[in-house]
Parts: sequence; C-alpha cells; structure tokens
Amino acid sequence: MIASVVGRSAPWFLVAALILVVIMPMECAFGADGASSVRPGGGPAGNTGYVFAAFLFVWGALWLYLVAIHRGQRRMEERLSRLEKSRGGDPS
Repeated sequence: MIASVVGRSAPWFLVAALILVVIMPMECAFGADGASSVRPGGGPAGNTGYVFAAFLFVWGALWLYLVAIHRGQRRMEERLSRLEKSRGGDPS
C-alpha cells in the first residue's frame, strides 16, 4: 500500500524511515564517540532521540494518509466526470 501511495519514491521513503526510526535514536543516545549519554537512572536525556523519531514518524504517516485521500478524491472526480459525460453531459 505504501508503494502505491508514494509511487516511485517508495524505496527512498523506506530508507529515510529506517534512518529516522533506528539510526537516529541510537546516535542521540550514544553520541558520535559511542559513549552512552543516558543517565544511569534513566530520565529524559536518553529519550529525546526516540521522541524525535516518533514525532517524525507520526508526521510522515499523516502525510501518507493525506496523499492517499487526495489521490482517492482525484480518482473519484475523474469517475464522476466520465459518468456525467456518458449520461449526456447534464449534471442534474
């Protein structure tokens, strides 16, 4: 379904999603040098990467939903236009 929504850009979208969901939180949690920046007792410092990834994931999902709605509406308008033409062009 995702491939039909985003068309040819589906592989790039999946790679971007993988980077955002898997790699970015690891980078935020461990830093560039590999040392853990998470406090021993947990806390908000270790969760910022996950919150950011979730934020981007939700906006990406919303964008995909809106694109799917737009394409469906456009197809429905085209079908309605063809139906009106087949009935003689009178919309009433």
